[in-house]
Amino acid sequence: MATKRKTTRQDRFVLRYFILCDDARREANGKLLLVGVYNDDVLITSESQEFPRLSFVFSISRLTDELPSVGTFRLQGPDGVLLPQTKFQVHQGLPEFKATNLLIHASGLSLSSGAYQAILSINGSSELVGEFLVRHDPELLKRVVLASAFPAEPVSS
Repeated sequence: MATKRKTTRQDRFVLRYFILCDDARREANGKLLLVGVYNDDVLITSESQEFPRLSFVFSISRLTDELPSVGTFRLQGPDGVLLPQTKFQVHQGLPEFKATNLLIHASGLSLSSGAYQAILSINGSSELVGEFLVRHDPELLKRVVLASAFPAEPVSS
């Protein structure tokens, strides 16, 4: 899901990876708790589906000692329309680590089939930092019900 880009002297960060999931939290011990991580495509059962909450996790490497304390995040839909902007706080992390994770939560997103682009703005410049595909699969619920009705046999060692 991550998109590589060239680094310039003005850049303050480089994207390491991007994860899309249903929920993400930072625990007291600094670990990330990720729930409902999407592997490849986001599958929906109707032409358009509202998600009560989606979380976007970006791991970035810092090229300078400090990042700004806030940034903005937007999604661009398959029709080219930008979805509403979300502001976020940048968690600086410990100074000895040159990486930090940005946790961005979006509520009430209505997604339809197509490719979406994640745009992150830090330091006043916007960068495309990730892409994901939403795919309509009307048979998804039927397969989930069948899979739960006939669980796999345990594997013996």
